[in-house]
Amino acid sequence: MKRRRSNRIKPELKFFVLTEGPFKGKIVEFAAQESLGFVSDMADDFLAKVLGHPEALITDESYITDFETWGERTERFRKQIIARAKKVYGVDISDVFDEPLPKVLHFIQTKRTDSR
Repeated sequence: MKRRRSNRIKPELKFFVLTEGPFKGKIVEFAAQESLGFVSDMADDFLAKVLGHPEALITDESYITDFETWGERTERFRKQIIARAKKVYGVDISDVFDEPLPKVLHFIQTKRTDSR
């Protein structure tokens, strides 16, 4: 069985320094991932099955629209993602679509638990 890479940053890794390119020497700081703790397994699944990005890095400040393709019309993208989430999880995320991704995932998890 192939082991999937986690979409989480190692807790001790808060930043790194770019070593090449035009921004060489600049510091990149990662946003927190505390809100993902409760939904990290679902995050991997959601990224792969709904957003089509199984290897993406997400943080507490990530939004679904961060995964929108350049030039793609926002309303079309929104409808596609809402439909995919409904198909995969049986939950309508229309009301939380514009919330940070950890909130969306928590909403899905709560709705799925409530419906069982």
